[in-house]
Parts: sequence; structure tokens; C-alpha cells
Amino acid sequence: EAGPGLRVLVFTAYDTDERVLSAIKAGAKGYLLKGATAADLARAIRAVAEGGSALEPRVAAKLVAAVGAPRGAGPLTGREREVLRLIAQGLATKQIARTLKISERTAKFHATSILRKLGADNRAQAVALAAERGLLDVRRGG
Repeated sequence: EAGPGLRVLVFTAYDTDERVLSAIKAGAKGYLLKGATAADLARAIRAVAEGGSALEPRVAAKLVAAVGAPRGAGPLTGREREVLRLIAQGLATKQIARTLKISERTAKFHATSILRKLGADNRAQAVALAAERGLLDVRRGG
């Protein structure tokens, strides 16, 4: 986490929702992807140094989507996406646990977290909502 007065600009190749949100929550004042031009990088450094912020448009779009998400919702983790894909394939908790080599309790925890994050009442609704939001391609089963 950033300390008081510290200004952090993340310059990275990673733009997953998890990484972006984690960096911003930890106190980063800017997030720029490695494809940025030298001029963009210089502008971002100046903006952050002067107390402002700098976000690449793709990153800003991710933040806007996260802010507009239902309360309590965050981006699905990689493991939650794996569990969601297996749920969409019709696997029960026990089968999911065996497939991912995790305990049934952990599989159940991930499933519950998915329902909460998507605002779903049950697994079928979670799959439908995920497909609707582009998180899951139901034609391929995940």
C-alpha cells in the first residue's frame, strides 16, 4: 500500500480487472500499459507527480465498470472463473473440487462468492448472468 505522500504510477503489461483494481485500491495514482508512447508515459509521470492521476482509457473503462457493478461485486478471480466454467458445464461441487484438486469446502466457497459477485440467487442464474455480461461463452461451455 502507498504511504502518505507517496505517489505511485503502475507501468505494466497486465490489464486484468484484478490487477487494475488491486493497484488502485492499494493507492496507485496511475495505471499505464507498456504499449504507451514515451509522450504518454511522460504526461502520466507529470500528472501523478503534481498530485493528479493518470489512467489509460482501457483501464479507466474497467474502473467505470467496477464502480457500476452491483454492491459487493468485484471482478471474478481466475479461480472463480474456472469454477464458473465448470458450473456452466453442469458439474456438482464434488466434481468441481476433484477437477481443480481443491477441497469441496473451497469449491463451495468459490461458488458462493461467484453468486454474490454476480448478484445471482442460484447457479443457473449465475451462468445466465455471466453469459449475458460476457464473462462466459456458453456455446463452448466456458
